[in-house]
Amino acid sequence: MTAVPPEELGRICEVTETWHVYKNSLLVGSRLNLWDSLPLILVAARDDDPKRRALGSQLADEWLARSVRIFVGPNPAQLHSVGAALEASRERLPSKLWSELTLPS
Repeated sequence: MTAVPPEELGRICEVTETWHVYKNSLLVGSRLNLWDSLPLILVAARDDDPKRRALGSQLADEWLARSVRIFVGPNPAQLHSVGAALEASRERLPSKLWSELTLPS
């Protein structure tokens, strides 16, 4: 079995207009490694579409709950990817998520 890379799931989410394809791709992405899943979730949490944004916010809450039980920090590539997603999302993320997110240095 070959895992789908997070970048490919993100690309699918970006280009699809079909709700079930978007939802399933995002749900699969949200179950990846903690740090690989976060950029996908951040993009969803700031989406213009209310349905997508609601799913992203729900998954962000789940990510936060999961993150307190896992003590492995991101590798440099993951940190870069998360940092880029955070920067792109800064103005559009729910304040609760923004206030609770801290990245390891």
